[in-house]
Amino acid sequence: MIEISHSRHGVVFSQQKYALNLLQETGLLGCKLLHTPMGSDVNLWDEIGLLFEDVSQYMRLVDKFIYLIVIISDIAYIVGLKSQFMHKPREIH
Repeated sequence: MIEISHSRHGVVFSQQKYALNLLQETGLLGCKLLHTPMGSDVNLWDEIGLLFEDVSQYMRLVDKFIYLIVIISDIAYIVGLKSQFMHKPREIH
């Protein structure tokens, strides 16, 4: 979902609408920006917490974030980390 706009300087590609829709879908549209949104002491490998009922929803969300990495490379680390739990996501993920 790339927006293409033309200006006198050339063609501009933007994924702003895609990113905004993703934030709205996850309920994070009004959240504030944090430099480290994930605690550094969180152990994601513990099998603590409930499994997601709909694993496919988690997988779709991670897939959408992977698509955004192309434009927004800042999120590459966390998306890579989250993608490791696509088949057995828990609440902590």
